[in-house]
Amino acid sequence: MPTNTGSGTKGGAPARPSQTWSILPPGSTAQQSTTPGGIVVPAAVMPTSGQQGGGSQPTTTDGGGARREVNGPAAAQRGPQPLRPLQSLLVGPGFRLAETGPPEVPLVTSGGLPLYGGTPLVPTREMAASPNGFDIRLTYTNTTDAAQPMGGIQIADIRLGERVEVLDARHGTDKWTVLDRSRDGLRTVTGGWPAELYSPVAVIRDANLIVGTSVQYAALEYRHGVNVTVGPRPGEAGQTWAIWYDFPGEIAAGQTRVYTLSVRLASRSESWLKTLLPYRDFFKATYGGVQYSRDPRPITAAGVAFEQDTSPGNPRGFAYPNLRPDINGWRPWAKEITARRTLGYQRTMVWAASGVYAANKHRNYPANSLSPMDDIPVMRNSKAELANAASPSMQIGYWLGSATRYETGWDSAEPSKPITLGNEEEEAQFFRELNFAASLNAKVVGLGGLTSDDPYFLHTWATKIKQKQPKLKLVAEGSVADILHTMVGSFMFEWDVAEDEKPVLADFLLPGHEMWVSVWGQSMSKELGRRPTIAEFVRCYERYAASGYIPVDVNAVAIPATLMAAKGWDSSIPTELRPKQVSGTPATGATEAAAQASSQAPGARNNAAPAAAVQPGAGTPSAGTSTAATGQAQPAAAPAPAAAAKPQGTQPQMLTPRRTKPAATPAPSPTPAAPAPTPPAPANPDRPDH
Repeated sequence: MPTNTGSGTKGGAPARPSQTWSILPPGSTAQQSTTPGGIVVPAAVMPTSGQQGGGSQPTTTDGGGARREVNGPAAAQRGPQPLRPLQSLLVGPGFRLAETGPPEVPLVTSGGLPLYGGTPLVPTREMAASPNGFDIRLTYTNTTDAAQPMGGIQIADIRLGERVEVLDARHGTDKWTVLDRSRDGLRTVTGGWPAELYSPVAVIRDANLIVGTSVQYAALEYRHGVNVTVGPRPGEAGQTWAIWYDFPGEIAAGQTRVYTLSVRLASRSESWLKTLLPYRDFFKATYGGVQYSRDPRPITAAGVAFEQDTSPGNPRGFAYPNLRPDINGWRPWAKEITARRTLGYQRTMVWAASGVYAANKHRNYPANSLSPMDDIPVMRNSKAELANAASPSMQIGYWLGSATRYETGWDSAEPSKPITLGNEEEEAQFFRELNFAASLNAKVVGLGGLTSDDPYFLHTWATKIKQKQPKLKLVAEGSVADILHTMVGSFMFEWDVAEDEKPVLADFLLPGHEMWVSVWGQSMSKELGRRPTIAEFVRCYERYAASGYIPVDVNAVAIPATLMAAKGWDSSIPTELRPKQVSGTPATGATEAAAQASSQAPGARNNAAPAAAVQPGAGTPSAGTSTAATGQAQPAAAPAPAAAAKPQGTQPQMLTPRRTKPAATPAPSPTPAAPAPTPPAPANPDRPDH
């Protein structure tokens, strides 16, 4: 979860800046803030006038003098042990949750402020108590003749220590952000769902107590996300914390909406996941489980073109002269992909098959990433070679670039624009690329930039894509939100998640999910102060796999046959919280079993001659480069041309996507005339997933 209220990125595209309610101390003269709905929020934490929250603000604490003193005896007695019985009450426009006495200890309250605000509407409230918390159902009805802002919900008084940990809910992991009021002041942790956060939840804990909260609502119907902010409550003592849920957008005249706030407590001797059971139950009932078959096998990446290789004579940036498909056709590439089996891989992902933009580099990888290969005769006439590289022992996928943008043509001067749902022309362009991937016998397609703060758009567009090509697995760039993770896997980078940062929240909500992590080596190089060795790369892959991630190799490193992504939900979730049956498609178990069996099949993997790791963006090691002798993978001084095909057991060229941005290059010249086409081979018939 990014700190403060700046903008974030997700899926390769900018996320909407997260705006939150004011966190200024009461009476402050600092500038006021504005909610996404356009309402100016007073300096108090929440609106409190009759037009901004439904009544005047009480000046006493909830329950009068029963509030626990910051340094009182009740605080000292609190420890990581089971909670005493709890009592939940609605108090005026707020609420109160306390341990029953003696002594009675208020733990979470509305702090004398209304539970709701940022809107002139006053919701009806119904509370349902549970053994370790409560649910409050808020029903908003707009009886005015104009649309009104939705405002939001706040929990303004959470009694924890001066130093707390806040769940980083961006990637569905168990990562935590530390907030120390004595050091950080009024710093907050904030993010928006579904553009940034995995789920609309907030968990905060100190050494003794865990407070977990969530909001549940009909996101696909209401068509808005939620901004979540966690931080200290201004103007209060150092052990008072707050959580804000801010709903952007408006409610139309005459419309009714229902939102449920769930608050659960747990001792630090228990799992923090226990506090999110209400959200898991809601999520499963509303969105179900995963809708794809998980494949735990690692992936090798192959990049056909790169921005830094664009030139007047090579406007599409095709790399490696001996493999350039615009000159040699697809046969050399087909052999290269097949040769990856000698390193132990049975899955290959191909980037930039039609090249990259030279004039509009900021739009790479483009949405029209496959079909433009037909513009070049030698590529068009030999694409059956590419299709035939797919086989039961080598599954191939293609990255389709930006999945939410419409392009008028290849590297066109006309800007791209967001796809509008229901616009047949704009949708048809993406479906053309999708169908093209299927014609190449692809089993997986990558979706770049699949991000939005509108959950309805994400869910509807992903559903349409799946319906168009139901046999293709979808994997989106970035840590996709839970609502999208039901339909697509996620593809992150090593700088997004650490190898020991387990996807516990994703395991909890969506057992059977698929998460990829691309390992470049920059993180290891920075830590080690040198280029990692082959053995260190393999150990890194193994640690990611043990955490439940599927490693995406970009270094052409030979891997052991046993390298498979673990089922994290079998180990990271406490036994009492695990689902009785893993959700997913009926074929999930069969697919994993087939993958395991395939990895052990005779001849499936040949790792007798380990390959050296290669510096991203470089070629194979030059003559004289030390690899096996030192165990240290050394990059070549300059990229070396790749051979069209490699004999069994030798080092394949590293052919992977590069992330560095080159300096400005000249505008591309017309594509050079292509040589005689390679005779096409018969295409493989379609096969079921293996």
